[in-house]
Amino acid sequence: AGIAHEFNNSLTSILGLADWLLFVLPKDAEGRHEVAGIRRGAADMAAMVGKLQDFSRVSPVTEPHEVIDPAELVRPVADEARKRAGVQSERRGVAIDVVVELSRTATVRTAPCEARQILDHLVQNGLEAMADGGCLTIRCREADGEVRLEVSDQGAGVAENDRRRLFEPFFTTKRGSSLGLGLSTSRSIAERL
Repeated sequence: AGIAHEFNNSLTSILGLADWLLFVLPKDAEGRHEVAGIRRGAADMAAMVGKLQDFSRVSPVTEPHEVIDPAELVRPVADEARKRAGVQSERRGVAIDVVVELSRTATVRTAPCEARQILDHLVQNGLEAMADGGCLTIRCREADGEVRLEVSDQGAGVAENDRRRLFEPFFTTKRGSSLGLGLSTSRSIAERL
């Protein structure tokens, strides 16, 4: 709860400055798209902090649901994925491609920040899984009367013993800074949505 509160303070500054920049920058100004991306990312993080506060019983937060085109969820996540893939390709010396397949689908009623959070966790895991490079695909399609958002990668996969634990909070197969909350949080959000 204390850490969530500190994050919230910093995010308030980021959101405030991004809003100010969007207000003063002309509509066609160079960098405006990037500022909008920073603002969207900070707003998504603020919503996640709200979920942490809810989890710690500090302040329950529920994001309102909206009727949206699923492509609106995919595009910003794909833009960020391409940037991450470029950085990881350069750092690791391997080729990582991001492919987006958007089919026309029905609109959906969802909490956009939470849906993007799920996609973002899956994309991050996919990029990290491709140690030798490969292609990450983000797909939006309609099948059997359902709108499906899919993320697939060409990584080595997950060991059978680990698959059973993938959705356990704090379980991770990664070394370093991973907290092991991405998939458990994503599953919780998906079930709630």
